[in-house]
Parts: sequence; structure tokens; C-alpha cells
Amino acid sequence: MPKHYLETGLVIHCEGMIGADYTLCGAALEGVNGDEPMTETHASINCGQCITVIDFCRKIRPGEVCSPFQRRSRS
Repeated sequence: MPKHYLETGLVIHCEGMIGADYTLCGAALEGVNGDEPMTETHASINCGQCITVIDFCRKIRPGEVCSPFQRRSRS
């Protein structure tokens, strides 16, 4: 399950790629100026840009994504 992060101002973002220090919308987890880190929360995501990315991904059908076997490099 992706983590949810609370930003100053009550905006709740969705975790980005695992291992990245950014949310789905590109906001830095350490805050805008690196001085106010976001905190993990269980509240629902309300960031409009994160929700737009999530909605877009839901429109992708399973047949449109290569299987793991097909993703292997052919080097």
C-alpha cells in the first residue's frame, strides 16, 4: 500500500516511486525549502495533482502493459 504524506497546509499527497524522496505529483518529502518535512498519515489523499496521476493510471488496461518477461532487456 502506498504511504500518504501530510504537507503543511493540510494537503495530503500519495507516495511516489519506492525509494524516491518525492510524491506522485513531484512534491519533495522534506518540504518546499527542506525545513518542514512531510509526515506520514492515514488520512485520504486530497492533492489534486496526485489524484490526477492516480486516475490516469486507472485508465490503463492490463493488456497495455508488457509482462515482466517482456520487460527484460535484450542486451
